[in-house]
Amino acid sequence: MFNDFRALPRSKETLAVLFWAFFCLLAFSYRLGEIPPYHTDESYYIESVKTMVASGDYVTPVYHEKKRFAKPILIYWAMAVPYKIFGFSLTAARSVSVFFGAACVWLIYYLARRLFGPVAAWNAALILPGFYIHILVTRWATTDMAMNFFILLAIYFFVRGFQEENERLWCYRLFYLSMGLGFLTKGPPALLIPCLAITVAGLLTREKISIKSLRLWSGGAIVLAVNLPWFSAMFMLHGEEYRSHLWGAEMRDRLINNAELSFYFVWVSIRYYLPWSLFFISALGVYFGFIRTGSAEPQNLKMIMWNRVKNRFQGLREKENLPLLFCISWFASCLILFTLLKIQHSRYMLPASPAMAMIIGCFLNQRLRRENFHRLWIKIPFYFSVGLYFLIGTGVAVGLFLYSSISPPPFRLTLLPLVIFLGAGSCVLFYIRKQSGLMIAGLAVTQLVFLASLTGDIIPHFNQHSMKNIAGEIRETGNRDERVALFNLDNYRAKLEVLTAHATYQVNDPDQLRRFASSGGKVYLVMRETDWKGEFQQEGWVLAKKEDLWKKIRWDAKTLKAIQQNGLAETLEEYREDAVLLTGGGL
Repeated sequence: MFNDFRALPRSKETLAVLFWAFFCLLAFSYRLGEIPPYHTDESYYIESVKTMVASGDYVTPVYHEKKRFAKPILIYWAMAVPYKIFGFSLTAARSVSVFFGAACVWLIYYLARRLFGPVAAWNAALILPGFYIHILVTRWATTDMAMNFFILLAIYFFVRGFQEENERLWCYRLFYLSMGLGFLTKGPPALLIPCLAITVAGLLTREKISIKSLRLWSGGAIVLAVNLPWFSAMFMLHGEEYRSHLWGAEMRDRLINNAELSFYFVWVSIRYYLPWSLFFISALGVYFGFIRTGSAEPQNLKMIMWNRVKNRFQGLREKENLPLLFCISWFASCLILFTLLKIQHSRYMLPASPAMAMIIGCFLNQRLRRENFHRLWIKIPFYFSVGLYFLIGTGVAVGLFLYSSISPPPFRLTLLPLVIFLGAGSCVLFYIRKQSGLMIAGLAVTQLVFLASLTGDIIPHFNQHSMKNIAGEIRETGNRDERVALFNLDNYRAKLEVLTAHATYQVNDPDQLRRFASSGGKVYLVMRETDWKGEFQQEGWVLAKKEDLWKKIRWDAKTLKAIQQNGLAETLEEYREDAVLLTGGGL
């Protein structure tokens, strides 16, 4: 089916890609507001944009009445649009990343089509949204997915300009414009990653890129024209304070730190991209000669590995393999750059995702022929993938059965194991029949449905005790002028702030709490019930709401043995604790 994609008329081809991107948009949006705000950075953007819209100051982000200089302004402006249209909500805040995440799926097809052809492009578009890192960051109200889109857009216009001489001028201008918008979103990575990928690929190949044709001066002017107005305004408004932040937190502290060099991002490139990362490993092994591809090259059987690797690398440098080497350079540039910076955030590898998806898509298009279905470099990643799905489906079914004694699962969640089993079973059937296109599509859809349910159903259901009830009480009884404080509940501050749309403060000692309560105005206080009854019950606080919270559970042999002896409900009872919402104390 999908192997005939190249035969579709361009209008139907465009419609098919748009349909898939729209399906991904729905999957990314699935129960978007129900996902717990577990990423701390979300609160910075959500609260700052809320303050920006309320105050009308669209130049300087403000968080908790303090100026926030951490990132450029474009993401704040983008998030302000759904706030103005739909009002403040977690869904509105995250909708910007969802849009850019789906747009990346649409755009990667057209980039991969130019590099590898329509079938490989369709493979890449199917694979990209199934990366766990992609769907995870798509559901965060942060800068990462927007910057990822602008990097992908910049590379698309560069490739188009490089291939089409008559379109080169305006394509290169859009290349610089895209990098400029990416810089205005998250700063230097939006410039470094495309430029490194292009430079490394150019150095490794015999393909010459005319410096004059790149129009560096006019390109630099475009990047400056996009960024200079806002940065100039910030320098004029905040002077030395802003300069100190840029030099300190944004440059010196990132470039000079005491962290040890590690292979953290290599591990990220495997576990956050499963199961597709196994196909990626096979692709690199085949392309670089570490894996023999069989009778197609019998002379290699007598060669030592070094000679085979050297010959394969020389082959990659040939002109017809330039697109593949470019994608490998793109991925390697991200990996090396962030490894050298030694700042370990898994989302930093997100800009490498399109490169990995295209490498896998090209590999499957080139190598997945009927005679190759049972080669180990296809068989191992495929059977690991379907085995993983069957294991996940079984684990979800068992988990729901055990947990149902505590909280009955919603009907849609009970269907998930069946959907996973059907998807994995279909993939096995397509593999046996050697229908490569349907097999890839089956893996992609199964992966996307599972990840959407994981983040939209499983995590919210098993994380019910997450300040939702307390946040609802604050929203219903407050008028947004109150202040909210948490006493010794550091892990819940960002979550409560996002859920309530209130500025939320952390206090850690009784005297600090009393000063906070007596500073004027209505105050909400959240603490453990044991702390309230032990020290603060006599101080005039009024109980407004109670909610269960989970303590940190250690899933060791002792816990599992207790579950076996006493049952899940009774065992987990010792890991629960009550939190209370109080008001009125100290006033």
